Amino acid sequence: MNRNTLTNITKRQDGWITADYGDYRILAKLSPENSEFGIDNGRIFKLELAHKNKTVAVYERGWEKYPTGQHETVMDEIIKKLEAQL
Repeated sequence: MNRNTLTNITKRQDGWITADYGDYRILAKLSPENSEFGIDNGRIFKLELAHKNKTVAVYERGWEKYPTGQHETVMDEIIKKLEAQL
C-alpha cells in the first residue's frame, strides 16, 4: 500500500476527480477557486472517502459523515494532495 501518492487519478471537465490513495478510494468535486462551501474554505466542496469499500467520510458543503481515528489523518493528507491537483 502506497499512501504517499494519489494513483488512478481521473479528472473530468466538470470538476469531479476520482483517485486511489493506498486502500482508500476518493470521489471529490473541486472548484477552481477557494469557496465558503469548501472544506476549511478550500476548493473541495464535495468529498466521499471510502476505505476497503466502506464509506468513512462524506462532505457536501458540510460534513455528513466526519472521519474518525486514522481516517481523519488520511483525509487531511488527501485534501492537501487533491487541492494541489488543480
